[in-house]
Amino acid sequence: MLRNLLRAIYRSKPVQSIRLPKPLLHWLLADATLVLIYHEISDAPSPFHARHDLNHAPDVFATQLQALHEAGFYFCSLRDMQRGDYRRPAVFVTFDDGAPGFFDNAIPILRRHGAHAINFLNASIQDGAVFHSALTSWLCANRPDFIAHLAAAYGPDWDATKQSLPFLFATPELTQAYLDAHDRAAIERSVRADYGPGGAWEQIQRHQELSIIHYGNHTYTHANAAAVSPEFLAQDVARNQERLDALPQGTRWFSYPYGQPALCYNEATHTVIRNCGQERLFESSGRIHTGPVDGLIHRFATPTLPQSESGFLLWLAIKMAAQRWRSRRAD
Repeated sequence: MLRNLLRAIYRSKPVQSIRLPKPLLHWLLADATLVLIYHEISDAPSPFHARHDLNHAPDVFATQLQALHEAGFYFCSLRDMQRGDYRRPAVFVTFDDGAPGFFDNAIPILRRHGAHAINFLNASIQDGAVFHSALTSWLCANRPDFIAHLAAAYGPDWDATKQSLPFLFATPELTQAYLDAHDRAAIERSVRADYGPGGAWEQIQRHQELSIIHYGNHTYTHANAAAVSPEFLAQDVARNQERLDALPQGTRWFSYPYGQPALCYNEATHTVIRNCGQERLFESSGRIHTGPVDGLIHRFATPTLPQSESGFLLWLAIKMAAQRWRSRRAD
């Protein structure tokens, strides 16, 4: 109820019409690099993307980029991020999962603003497999016996965290074992209908001359790196990298699936992934980078609600102020 109330207040005309003076915005975000996460960009998202709040309508995405452009934010390229010698406040745009709306809707908007972006791919989608994240999400929501299957496999380790977020701990091995014992074809049909079509290799190839677009590693299957064995993780990263190395815009930059601190990565996973040749590691803690962007790179998602340019900038300012306040309290 409180969340709905706050959304209603944020979307109200008086709030959306508040214009922060540009000097105040630049003062709040003077040393900030905004590393943004997007997934799908569509006016007709799949049920999966809509249900999990992973879709931005093209107009919403365009409004956010236009707001940042008008406010004087510097749009970083990959080279800028590597060198670190760009002016701030700055923004770097990232996507996960290679959804079709990235190619059909996001790229024209990015080109209009001269904005660079990297899309972290799970090549299993482009290869035609059922998307692991969509599969485990659907099973957890629709098959109680799947959660019982996970609980039995984990035994005493099936704690409150796993019970509250079972999809994070549904490894590919456990998921495939469940499908082997059930109606795999019917389940996969339901999941494909829920997730919709994924981005295709043909779409990637159609844009391979664009210098503003690059692709990174999101593992082949999108399994939670902290839940699988080091051997599986290394194979998952390497298999995906083989596909990326065949692309003119492929990189050795890596984004953790799900990306949540502690639950989805740790020092052991960092070591495995770096040993696979990955040069930059991204997570999804929701933090804004201040100062140098090195080590583990923080990303955050933006509101999917329709908003004005000034409303989006107000949201950013509040987010930055809240982060600085929390940091001071922690000190």
